[in-house]
Amino acid sequence: MRWGSFRAAICAMPALVLTAASGQTAPEMIGRAVSIENVVVRSASGGAVRLKTGDGVHFRDRIRARSQSRGQIEFLDSTKIVVGPGAQIVLDEFVYTPRGTVKSATVTALKGAFRFISGSSPSQAYHIRSPASTMGIQGTAFDMYVGRGGQTAVMILKGRIRVCDRAQRCRVLDNPCEMAVVDARRGFVEEGRGIEKPVIGSLSMAAAFPFLTGQRNLVSRFRVGGAPRCANILRRAGAAPSSPARAEPASAPAGPASGISGGPGNPGNNKGVGGAGESPGGGGFGGGDVGRGDTAGGGRGNGRGGGRGGGRP
Repeated sequence: MRWGSFRAAICAMPALVLTAASGQTAPEMIGRAVSIENVVVRSASGGAVRLKTGDGVHFRDRIRARSQSRGQIEFLDSTKIVVGPGAQIVLDEFVYTPRGTVKSATVTALKGAFRFISGSSPSQAYHIRSPASTMGIQGTAFDMYVGRGGQTAVMILKGRIRVCDRAQRCRVLDNPCEMAVVDARRGFVEEGRGIEKPVIGSLSMAAAFPFLTGQRNLVSRFRVGGAPRCANILRRAGAAPSSPARAEPASAPAGPASGISGGPGNPGNNKGVGGAGESPGGGGFGGGDVGRGDTAGGGRGNGRGGGRGGGRP
């Protein structure tokens, strides 16, 4: 059955409740794989099969991406999930309305990196679980990572998400790039509106949130407009690789502030209030009265904000 025909069939039903009722002869399809890279496996009661682009995914499926693999999955209501390398997710519960939207859905993230983007259903219909947390969603796009022992890191990209630990202590993330880390035993262990540490436990944030810096590898509708901003925060924290610096012309004047020589700094932003960028490579800060340049490679800061720059070692 074609994808559009299946959608029409769903909408024609008075209600579709996908459960693990006894006697069910075949699992119901709830979405499809929009893009599969390398090896992504769908496991169900009938065994495990390797997913291909265009294949259906079903209620109660366990989706597992192997190393260097990725699956981009879209449900009937246009909700989207990216399953990253080494990640596992279970499609626990889906209750569809006659209009083909989701009345209630539960997805369990077991390990690895994921991205979630809300579709046409009321966003609060979806609940995302991990070994350490439960999440209620409101018009949301977010990235998350489930690590060793179930420790879960969540970063909001768009909208609002309510994150609760196992003791039902809850936090609301509603500012882009805001993050919380929840431990299965200790509850919330870290929160912040920026990223101040380059690691989560022993894992680098670049590994925990690979889709921030790797959006170009995703199908366009699985990308989020606010992700580059969060990727820039990762870079300033030394947690993600910087983009290759563009070479400055040989005649370009050096900024008045200098750090350890080695590479050109970025120009300061031309805004009313400028903050110094971090220098993860060990270089100095260039600065002007209006904006300050950051130095990712450890070289001369080039303060062009409009005033005299002052370097900081």
